[in-house]
Amino acid sequence: MIMKAFFFLFFAILYAYSQEKTNVENLVDLLKTGTDSEKLEAVHQLEKLGKKAEHAVNVLTSSLAIEKNTKLQAAIISAIMQIDNSSIASLISALRRRQNFVRHAPDISGNASLSQTSETFQVLGYSADFPESPLAYQKRHALLIGINKYDNAPLLSGPNFDAAEVAYVLANRYGFEEVTLVVDTIPDMLFPKNVHIEHWEKVQHSVILQKLEELMKKTGKKDALFFFYAGHGIKNYLFPADADPKDQSTCLPLLELVQRIRNCDAHHSLIILDCCFSGSLLDQIHEAHRIVGILGEPEEIGHEGDNLSRVFRQRAFQVITSGTGKETVADQLLESQRYSTPVAQGHSPFTTVLLQALQGLTGRPDGRQLASDLGYYLNFSLVNEMKDARQVPRYTSLGLGDGDFVFFPAYKVLNPKLIAPLYLSGKTYSELRESACYALQKFITEQPQEVQADLTRSSIAHILQLLYDSDKE
Repeated sequence: MIMKAFFFLFFAILYAYSQEKTNVENLVDLLKTGTDSEKLEAVHQLEKLGKKAEHAVNVLTSSLAIEKNTKLQAAIISAIMQIDNSSIASLISALRRRQNFVRHAPDISGNASLSQTSETFQVLGYSADFPESPLAYQKRHALLIGINKYDNAPLLSGPNFDAAEVAYVLANRYGFEEVTLVVDTIPDMLFPKNVHIEHWEKVQHSVILQKLEELMKKTGKKDALFFFYAGHGIKNYLFPADADPKDQSTCLPLLELVQRIRNCDAHHSLIILDCCFSGSLLDQIHEAHRIVGILGEPEEIGHEGDNLSRVFRQRAFQVITSGTGKETVADQLLESQRYSTPVAQGHSPFTTVLLQALQGLTGRPDGRQLASDLGYYLNFSLVNEMKDARQVPRYTSLGLGDGDFVFFPAYKVLNPKLIAPLYLSGKTYSELRESACYALQKFITEQPQEVQADLTRSSIAHILQLLYDSDKE
């Protein structure tokens, strides 16, 4: 009887294994011969299988080396990392095969060598003290609204995609516990479990008020609150799907938005607006300051004994806008612009730079981001480096509070100084970029095994940048 049970169990396991193997083989075949949508679904299924799909890594890597569809590129990289979290070498190999992009990285003496990578990179990396830091919010809430469809205004293409991608980064990289995404079109992408998607036929004025009311009921004094809006705007107002430009009562006043976010009474609040005339809120700065008022005493929510602790304990209410109060802003980034990358395609110029920053291009060595740094970086980048965008982001802190909203990574991430060289564009910087690529690989593989997967995970968006630059040259 025991032997029968044993053989039954053995063959059941063998059968299950063979079924999984057959499933992987079928998905691999689809990846080779299917349409783009079928390939994308096959990649998503392989990613869900995780390590069970390890036999597919070589095929995925080969596909990455030749694939031109940027959405597929991103999905393949994500799948490779999920299946084999030590596969940075496979990704570098795929890069090498794309137009022979990566060559041997030269050392300072001009000799081709992998082992002679500058020692400067050895002192960067990630902070050994993070994420065990005592600084932490009790809970982090995010409400993101993207409106493409309008009754009385031109339809837009980017806002749903902008809001969705920011929601993904907040949930995935930063581990926000409560992320609500309100859209009229759901982008074709996979979301972490902590993203709650609300699909409305039209994101009307009443819907936005309802979501803000719900946010107020669940936000506590030791929480962080992040609000993001992408869509149409007119001077001093957000423009919901059912708004009428001839009737301001159908629009949402920017000062009312400030009041409703202030009513949530979070420890740190951050409003980011990507719409035309968003900076008109700051043209009403005195009234906005009055609404926010005195934010209250510092909260005892952790201490590290440094200046960041002092800033974190102080309360804050901050605003970043995509332009001034007199500016219209672009819906989507043009293909010809410098920041047009696989990560950026379909996004507005403002959200493009915002995403690159949040994904690790800027920030402290340990990956933590301050909202004030983010605001100043957005202004600098769009004014000085994205000259075709013709918009000037603005940043300010409202009310009486000396704190700063802090983005805490949910896992070990790369130092931004390791990432920055990958964004040097053009043939002039090709050797620097290639050297940085090898240095990044070398650095990650030399770290403790338990953090390699997380460090590689934080590099995915930036490896896409390399793929894109290699195709353009």
